[in-house]
Amino acid sequence: MLPIVVKNNVTSQMQHIVPVVVLYPLFREKNPELEKSAAEGFSWMMSSDNKAATEGMAKILRQVKDFVLQDPKTKAKFSQMLQEGIARKMEFLKQNPQKAESVNEQIAVLNKLLEDYK
Repeated sequence: MLPIVVKNNVTSQMQHIVPVVVLYPLFREKNPELEKSAAEGFSWMMSSDNKAATEGMAKILRQVKDFVLQDPKTKAKFSQMLQEGIARKMEFLKQNPQKAESVNEQIAVLNKLLEDYK
Protein backbone atom coordinates (compact mmCIF):
# COMPACT_ATOMS: atom_id res chain seq x y z
CA MET A 1 0.00 0.00 0.00
CA LEU A 2 2.88 2.37 0.76
CA PRO A 3 4.06 2.64 -2.87
CA ILE A 4 0.51 3.43 -4.02
CA VAL A 5 0.01 6.15 -1.39
CA VAL A 6 3.36 7.74 -2.19
CA LYS A 7 3.14 7.45 -5.97
CA ASN A 8 -0.33 8.97 -6.04
CA ASN A 9 0.37 11.56 -3.31
CA VAL A 10 -2.66 10.51 -1.29
CA THR A 11 -2.34 13.29 1.28
CA SER A 12 -5.19 11.95 3.39
CA GLN A 13 -3.10 8.83 4.05
CA MET A 14 0.21 10.60 4.76
CA GLN A 15 -0.18 10.45 8.52
CA HIS A 16 -0.84 6.69 8.33
CA ILE A 17 2.41 5.87 6.54
CA VAL A 18 4.57 7.75 9.06
CA PRO A 19 5.62 4.65 11.07
CA VAL A 20 7.16 3.02 8.00
CA VAL A 21 8.45 6.16 6.31
CA VAL A 22 10.31 7.50 9.33
CA LEU A 23 12.25 4.27 9.82
CA TYR A 24 13.41 3.91 6.22
CA PRO A 25 17.14 4.06 7.13
CA LEU A 26 16.71 0.71 8.89
CA PHE A 27 15.48 -1.00 5.71
CA ARG A 28 18.48 -0.28 3.48
CA GLU A 29 20.22 -3.65 3.77
CA LYS A 30 17.28 -5.89 4.56
CA ASN A 31 14.57 -4.67 2.21
CA PRO A 32 15.80 -2.26 -0.49
CA GLU A 33 12.41 -2.14 -2.22
CA LEU A 34 10.63 -1.06 0.96
CA GLU A 35 13.46 1.36 1.71
CA LYS A 36 13.01 3.00 -1.69
CA SER A 37 9.26 3.51 -1.22
CA ALA A 38 9.68 4.68 2.35
CA ALA A 39 12.46 7.13 1.39
CA GLU A 40 10.25 8.55 -1.35
CA GLY A 41 7.44 8.86 1.21
CA PHE A 42 9.77 10.68 3.59
CA SER A 43 10.79 13.11 0.84
CA TRP A 44 7.16 13.70 -0.06
CA MET A 45 6.23 14.26 3.59
CA MET A 46 9.09 16.71 4.11
CA SER A 47 8.13 18.58 0.93
CA SER A 48 4.69 19.38 2.30
CA ASP A 49 2.93 21.25 5.07
CA ASN A 50 1.57 18.39 7.12
CA LYS A 51 2.07 19.20 10.76
CA ALA A 52 0.36 16.02 11.99
CA ALA A 53 2.69 13.82 9.95
CA THR A 54 5.77 15.71 11.16
CA GLU A 55 4.63 15.45 14.77
CA GLY A 56 3.92 11.74 14.30
CA MET A 57 7.39 11.27 12.90
CA ALA A 58 8.90 13.15 15.85
CA LYS A 59 7.02 10.97 18.32
CA ILE A 60 8.36 7.80 16.75
CA LEU A 61 11.90 9.13 16.53
CA ARG A 62 11.81 10.01 20.23
CA GLN A 63 10.67 6.45 21.00
CA VAL A 64 13.49 4.78 19.01
CA LYS A 65 16.22 7.28 19.91
CA ASP A 66 17.96 5.10 22.52
CA PHE A 67 18.07 2.17 20.08
CA VAL A 68 19.35 4.30 17.20
CA LEU A 69 22.02 6.04 19.26
CA GLN A 70 23.58 2.69 20.25
CA ASP A 71 25.06 2.20 16.77
CA PRO A 72 27.15 4.99 15.21
CA LYS A 73 26.26 3.95 11.64
CA THR A 74 22.54 3.93 12.36
CA LYS A 75 22.84 7.21 14.23
CA ALA A 76 24.57 8.76 11.20
CA LYS A 77 21.83 7.50 8.86
CA PHE A 78 19.11 9.09 10.98
CA SER A 79 21.05 12.34 11.37
CA GLN A 80 21.42 12.51 7.60
CA MET A 81 17.71 11.77 7.15
CA LEU A 82 16.81 14.62 9.51
CA GLN A 83 19.17 17.02 7.74
CA GLU A 84 17.54 16.12 4.44
CA GLY A 85 14.11 16.62 5.97
CA ILE A 86 15.04 20.08 7.22
CA ALA A 87 16.42 21.01 3.80
CA ARG A 88 13.20 19.87 2.11
CA LYS A 89 11.04 21.81 4.58
CA MET A 90 13.19 24.92 3.99
CA GLU A 91 12.76 24.55 0.23
CA PHE A 92 9.01 24.10 0.67
CA LEU A 93 8.94 27.24 2.81
CA LYS A 94 10.75 29.26 0.13
CA GLN A 95 8.14 28.20 -2.41
CA ASN A 96 5.21 28.69 -0.01
CA PRO A 97 5.96 31.67 2.25
CA GLN A 98 2.27 31.99 3.11
CA LYS A 99 2.62 28.78 5.15
CA ALA A 100 5.54 30.15 7.20
CA GLU A 101 4.00 29.73 10.64
CA SER A 102 3.17 26.05 10.27
CA VAL A 103 6.30 25.10 8.34
CA ASN A 104 8.59 26.99 10.74
CA GLU A 105 7.05 25.03 13.62
CA GLN A 106 7.80 21.79 11.76
CA ILE A 107 11.36 22.90 11.05
CA ALA A 108 11.82 23.66 14.76
CA VAL A 109 10.65 20.13 15.62
CA LEU A 110 13.10 18.66 13.11
CA ASN A 111 15.96 20.80 14.39
CA LYS A 112 15.28 19.65 17.96
CA LEU A 113 15.30 16.04 16.81
CA LEU A 114 18.55 16.58 14.94
CA GLU A 115 20.13 17.93 18.14
CA ASP A 116 18.86 14.88 20.03
CA TYR A 117 20.41 12.59 17.41
CA LYS A 118 23.87 14.16 17.53
